Amino acid sequence: MAILGPKGTFSERAVDNYLEREELNARKLFVGTIAEVFDMVQRGDCEEGIVPVENLLEGSVSQTLDNLARNKVIIQREIIIPIHHSLVALPKALREDVEAIYSHPQALAQCQNYLRLQFPHAELLPTASTASAIAFVAEKASNKIAAIGAKETALNYELKIFEENVEDEKNNVTRFLVIGKKKAAETGNDKTSVVISSGEDRPGLLLDIIKGFARRKINMSRIESRPSRKQLGNYYFYVELSGHQNEQRIKDAIRELEKKNIGTISILGSYPACPNPSSIY
Repeated sequence: MAILGPKGTFSERAVDNYLEREELNARKLFVGTIAEVFDMVQRGDCEEGIVPVENLLEGSVSQTLDNLARNKVIIQREIIIPIHHSLVALPKALREDVEAIYSHPQALAQCQNYLRLQFPHAELLPTASTASAIAFVAEKASNKIAAIGAKETALNYELKIFEENVEDEKNNVTRFLVIGKKKAAETGNDKTSVVISSGEDRPGLLLDIIKGFARRKINMSRIESRPSRKQLGNYYFYVELSGHQNEQRIKDAIRELEKKNIGTISILGSYPACPNPSSIY
């Protein structure tokens, strides 16, 4: 299974959650970027991969949405896990000496209020993952830098925990998607993800999309626009529906959109819906 690395990322924690829940075994292959996770699955180097798609505080992970639109992979599962960040540094480091703090951009954003109040003068520097930030601090051997990431990962590097739970909201969670090449079995409590790429912008385009689903009482639990990268002002829509793509009402809604020449409609997969985030605490 392809995972954003190095070892100790929240992605790995989501994988462990998934494997335990499904009673599966898998060899973990750590890669450097979200795009590489997709590449590994696309090429067939891994049967599955896991990628973050949405955080409670910071919203969508744009790299994941864009790669879902570009790659021929299937969403097979969603996993939601609690996310708690710690501020960590070398054992002899002092809070007042910290000049720079490293972490993944999402983690820095999830802790922005804490960082603004506690370290107003520190430089905030992005890394590929929270685990790579922790590894960098451990290897750099400087008492003037710190990292934000998982407490357990920091302890594995024998770093000091300055403070735990520094995220701005204590009910912070991130949703991950398991991607692969096989369709998930229908469960009766499923979601379906769709990408709609409009050929041209026109008045009423979004209304036509919404009406096609609303008329059939299909809940659109999420809709988001992303730039198509083809020309300025041209977008695609990422849509999540309550229900399975095999349901007749969803088939009819998509068929109606196709007849209206909405654009290219790609079904990314139907997969079991994860329980409400509040139930995981």
